[in-house]
Amino acid sequence: QRFIKEVAVTRRVLCISAPLPTISDGQKWGDVANFRKSIKASQRERTDLTLKFNQQMHEFCSDNGINYASLDAQCMGDDGFVKSCLINTEKTDHHYDPDNYSRVLIDAISVYLRPDLIN
Repeated sequence: QRFIKEVAVTRRVLCISAPLPTISDGQKWGDVANFRKSIKASQRERTDLTLKFNQQMHEFCSDNGINYASLDAQCMGDDGFVKSCLINTEKTDHHYDPDNYSRVLIDAISVYLRPDLIN
């Protein structure tokens, strides 16, 4: 937050919500998933923590006049976890699918690309 505030003094800033966790419980492939085995939090707990973090960042940005794009609603499926279309087709990659996430990003941030709408 300190860094974001510092940058916002001299630049227009758009803060984007953190991606929802993609590694499901018990997943056994990929370096990150294998490292994740040492962490006992479930995907539900990690998702809830991410949502809480994103909400706190939204409030921080709002309080400080910083633009914030929340992608939680667009990225969450009906089951309360990340939408399956955002799961990377490369099964060992825990990042969002780049093509599908790009579409979400473009839709969500295009309004902020208009100079007259950015703080």
